[in-house]
Amino acid sequence: MVGETASAWQGSGPYTFAIRGTDTDWRDRLHLFSLFSFMQEAAYANAESGGLGSSILDRQGFCWMIIRISVRMNSLPKWGETLTVKTWSRGCRKLTFLRDFEFFNDSGEQIGCASSEWLIGSAVDHRPQRPDSILTDRRLPEDTRAVFPETIQRPPKFTENQDEQPVLTVYADYSDIDRNRHVNNTRYVAWCLNALHAAIRPALVEVRGLDIHYVSEVRLGDKIQVWHRLGEPGVHLLEARRSADGVVVFRARANSEQLRTKLNSEIFFAIINCVKRCSRPD
Repeated sequence: MVGETASAWQGSGPYTFAIRGTDTDWRDRLHLFSLFSFMQEAAYANAESGGLGSSILDRQGFCWMIIRISVRMNSLPKWGETLTVKTWSRGCRKLTFLRDFEFFNDSGEQIGCASSEWLIGSAVDHRPQRPDSILTDRRLPEDTRAVFPETIQRPPKFTENQDEQPVLTVYADYSDIDRNRHVNNTRYVAWCLNALHAAIRPALVEVRGLDIHYVSEVRLGDKIQVWHRLGEPGVHLLEARRSADGVVVFRARANSEQLRTKLNSEIFFAIINCVKRCSRPD
């Protein structure tokens, strides 16, 4: 249903989203964190149609949690256009549920894809549950077709470097917390992009590929610091740690392309000031 959030009422999909101005960046292109929001809604709706959605899990004291995702986009749609999301379950692998996505523009052209892994955890402590203990009397419809021919490797761990400083410091605020009482996965994406641009400014890039490994939950009030390193040409590596104990909360790898367009000085400094406001004094 164009203009409305994908929901259980849309069945197994596909799911079409109207791209609003608030979903886009300064070039009117879809923000990656908005894309992740669309994926989350489509995944929940598709799971609902298969009998394993939140309305079922809530009553049993369970919840869905994402642990890994890889996205590749050929292009990013613009404000005023629509994005159609197809998604399906690829079954289980040990403790995780596999789910893939395909993305289509207004013309029906495929413009990207994604692959993800999810856990079902206890709603109380988020302890992972074995799929066979959940799927006693139901099973998600499965399509084993994979959007990537090979499994994409997780982003690498950072080796310790005492001379490095974080490029971004953020706090888990009230607006970041979702129904599972932790920071929503889409906020990690926003932090990734903010950290990347803080590290490379005044250069500007467009990120069309992103791999995230969600290592540890972030709770309300946590102070998070993000480190950045350059990988291969066009590849940026990110690692975020909780300041209180140094625990890694996520690792990411972003594939970027240099933008030829230059921001005018007013917009550029507005972005810099916005990034600075993400940091608070100790």
